[in-house]
Amino acid sequence: MDGYKLVKTIRQERGMQDVIFIGLSATKDSVLTSKFIKSGANDFLGKPLHHEEFFSRIMHNLDSQDMIQTIKDSANLDALTKVYNRRYLHKRADELYADKKRSSNIIVSMIDADNFKQVNDTYGHKAGDDFLQEFASLLKKYFSNDLVVRYGGEEFTIVSTQPSEKYYSALYEFMNTVRQTVFTPHKLNITCSIGVSSETHPSLEAQLETADARLYTAKNTGKNRIITQDISQKVS
Repeated sequence: MDGYKLVKTIRQERGMQDVIFIGLSATKDSVLTSKFIKSGANDFLGKPLHHEEFFSRIMHNLDSQDMIQTIKDSANLDALTKVYNRRYLHKRADELYADKKRSSNIIVSMIDADNFKQVNDTYGHKAGDDFLQEFASLLKKYFSNDLVVRYGGEEFTIVSTQPSEKYYSALYEFMNTVRQTVFTPHKLNITCSIGVSSETHPSLEAQLETADARLYTAKNTGKNRIITQDISQKVS
């Protein structure tokens, strides 16, 4: 396999789009340069190499990669909490549900902070923002291998393909930690309500609808609880 095919093959692999490739050749041939870059390389250098140019090209490509990542983050991450935003969630949906075997194992949870409006009304929006950041940090801690999304306001979504036993264990641990945590310098004790859907659904929208309906049930039956397909449990 020559260098062109190697770069093209690696570029086609999922998760390899961010790798930087710089081609090297014994000659400075513009045809080789264009062919290599069309194959997926970021840059191309011909010999003889000058050290200063070589390192300058490397730094330029690294800076460009950082800039691209910054643009991606601004498009995909929630600016306040630094978890993924709803746009990214729906962007991933087609990929997640296209694989029938994988989609049968998807668990979707909708999580809502109880009585959050009172925080803003009593302490101001800065306190509310501080709480959301701390709450999101807990979500990232307990669900580091899952897709954590700020769905809107004080509502978050988790999309997981973990084994259900492992996921539910993390979910209940998270719930207990929230109950025991004092949030922000205002020393806020805030619980949360969670609706979960682990049944197979044809689309993310359908599974979100099921999880959201169970979240609504949790909110209207006392809050501070998890509702799954067949159980309601209040965390004490």
